[in-house]
Amino acid sequence: MDLACSGESFETNAPFDYVGKVHCLLAANNYLAGIDPRRPNISPLFADLTGLPPLLVHAGGAEVLLDQSQEFAARAEAAEGPVQFDEYPDMVHVWHLLRDVTPEGQRAIDAIGAFVRRCTDAASS
Repeated sequence: MDLACSGESFETNAPFDYVGKVHCLLAANNYLAGIDPRRPNISPLFADLTGLPPLLVHAGGAEVLLDQSQEFAARAEAAEGPVQFDEYPDMVHVWHLLRDVTPEGQRAIDAIGAFVRRCTDAASS
């Protein structure tokens, strides 16, 4: 959400997450090729979030992207968008992939399915 890689959780959660700021900056710099990472069409965190469809934002409490995920959800909600923000304590980046290792992975996947069903059922009514 923020290719400038801002947020304190890059530091506070670095000991827990397998993704680090150096990795994110490397990927962002290669992708951006000199373009300002704070441009709204590059990093949604800095965009006008008015008029977005319902959003589900998942964040792991131990991931380096936690702060920007929280801020994005708060900004989307402030723009009067329907936002469901779910923070999973002690989970790292993309913990959904660990569904066979931790119950939180499957619980998150189930939550995504329920969100999609709710949104598509509401749209078809």
